[in-house]
Amino acid sequence: MHAQESEPQSPVEPDWRQALPSFDETASRRDGVSEEVENRHLRGTCALIQDTGIKIGFPQWAICSAMHLFHLYFSRRSTRRNDRFLIAVASLFLAGKINESCRPPKEIIVAAWVLKCKGNRQLRQMLNDLRFLDMMCEQVIQTERVVLSIVGFDFSWTSPHTHMLKLVTKFDLANQRGPNSVAQLSLNLLNDCMRSNLCVRFPSEALAAGALTFACAIKDVEVDHSVLWENADIQRSPEVLQAFLQLYEDSSLDTTIPIPENPCVKEFSNGSEGEGEQRILDVQD
Repeated sequence: MHAQESEPQSPVEPDWRQALPSFDETASRRDGVSEEVENRHLRGTCALIQDTGIKIGFPQWAICSAMHLFHLYFSRRSTRRNDRFLIAVASLFLAGKINESCRPPKEIIVAAWVLKCKGNRQLRQMLNDLRFLDMMCEQVIQTERVVLSIVGFDFSWTSPHTHMLKLVTKFDLANQRGPNSVAQLSLNLLNDCMRSNLCVRFPSEALAAGALTFACAIKDVEVDHSVLWENADIQRSPEVLQAFLQLYEDSSLDTTIPIPENPCVKEFSNGSEGEGEQRILDVQD
């Protein structure tokens, strides 16, 4: 396994905080990987990150941090030329350090490898080879350094879930309970967005506001959009909401979220200025 093969690089690494304006500008797309394949790769490996994080006892915010690191890496590097499994494990390892939930690399490797090789007894038995485990640990540590170089040692990112929970409290929606509540629907939307590169394309505040706007539209709950978007750029609200819609245009995305036809987007795009509006673990493909 190799974290990174030979790949053309720009002389100056771009700032990761610079939002990606479109899916077409990712390194994978420039490398000839289709949008469908790239999205399937990202979602499949993020599902592995999620399941591995749960298995090793990571809190959800640490899992989100690992997904963000993973997406940051592949916004600058091609999925065709890099080992997604290694990047996923290294992202979990680094996210654990950042979020004070550190786990030994061997523990993360074993949990992820068991999930990755589910149903393949021969591959799972490789974990009995100490040389294999030692080699994997060394590669994960080396890959962590590569991921660190991509993010520029900047760990200022906060999960959109954090901002969304503040909004839920502000609009007195926290008392609503159950799987069909606005708060839970908003969380589900954000969980889905973390499996795409939306967490790299848009600020966390905008994703939180977009998820809650979307959820309120689905549940027919009225909110003050000027307040909802006060910490995000409301001028980008149609773009953010359209990006959420695009997530569900792909039928391979497993979701129970009832997506109505063009919710919220019409309200924002037609409003006056200033107005508001089973996972596939195919990580080897």
